[in-house]
Amino acid sequence: MSESVIIYVENNNIAKKEVLKGDVSTVVKDLAKKLIEEWDPNASDFIILKDQYPVKLPLPLSKELMDKLSSFDIKRVGNEAEASLPVYEITYSNKWEEETFKAERLIVISPLINDEITTQITDAVINALNEESEESEELE
Repeated sequence: MSESVIIYVENNNIAKKEVLKGDVSTVVKDLAKKLIEEWDPNASDFIILKDQYPVKLPLPLSKELMDKLSSFDIKRVGNEAEASLPVYEITYSNKWEEETFKAERLIVISPLINDEITTQITDAVINALNEESEESEELE
């Protein structure tokens, strides 16, 4: 059975990470049902976004890694394997500050492949959030 990694982000910092059994789309739906109960519709939007995150890994891949990546459009490019992972973001505590959207609480869900890819995805999310914060500060 596949596993998914859930990364909880609060105010641009990782609050916690956990791994749940199940494919990523099922985990997203289950989490959304749970989080909608915590959501205050008078205070913020409830948003679920899906994106594709490209990953590159040096060849050869282990059988275990190949099995995990096989359903994610894996292809060989030179001496690397490339795949495209679905990454979901759920935000249910957010606000608009003038023209800038600020996610106070955000959850990122992706398939669990290995620690290296989880770190890459986590870093990409934090970098994107920090860039948005810097842009909003520059506008002030």
